[in-house]
Amino acid sequence: MKDMVIDACSWYVDESSEENAKHKIAEEFKNRYIPLLRFFEETGLTRNQRMESEQKNWLEFELKMSDFTDEGLELLMLCHDKWLDAIARGSNPQNISLWQRQLNKLREEDPMLLH
Repeated sequence: MKDMVIDACSWYVDESSEENAKHKIAEEFKNRYIPLLRFFEETGLTRNQRMESEQKNWLEFELKMSDFTDEGLELLMLCHDKWLDAIARGSNPQNISLWQRQLNKLREEDPMLLH
C-alpha cells in the first residue's frame, strides 16, 4: 500500500511563484505546523524523528500517514480538517486544545491506546 500524504507545503506553492512568495508560504506552513508537531512529539504519537518540529526545509515537508502511531493517526483523522478550518477562520495555530481534548477522549475510551 502506498503511503498517503496528508498535507504538504508544496500543495500551497505555485511553482511559477517568485522565491520570496514561496518562502512566505513555507513560513506560514511552518508557523501552522510547529505547534502541532510539537504536540504530537510530546505525546508520543509519531513513529520517527523525521517529524521533529525543527524541520530544515519546509518547502519539501510532507505529513504522511506513516509518520504516526495508530493512536496518532486516529487523532489526526478526527481533528485535522477541523483544525485547518479553524485556522482558515482566523484561529491561532498555537491553540491545540482541540487536539488535546480529542486525545484525552481517545485515551479515556480506550486505555490500551496509551503508548
